[in-house]
Amino acid sequence: MTLSVVPHPNKPTQYYLLSPAADFFFIQQHPHASTLQVQPLIYPFEDAESIIQTLSFIAPSLHHKLQTKALHNLSKRHQLAKLYM
Repeated sequence: MTLSVVPHPNKPTQYYLLSPAADFFFIQQHPHASTLQVQPLIYPFEDAESIIQTLSFIAPSLHHKLQTKALHNLSKRHQLAKLYM
């Protein structure tokens, strides 16, 4: 999993997330989340606005079919898990 980020201007060990990562925060709650491999894509702070525009509009449209199925699959799995708890 990759997360697009820019470095915090005053705190070098912190980053700003450039796009929503609901799947990351959802998966992070799983007991085996410590095995999740995350790769940050670190962009220069000055390019943040153009990167946000790209990630917000262009990338989701290119991956619409794939992303819809994955999110739908996660939703159905969550609903089924709730039924059996």
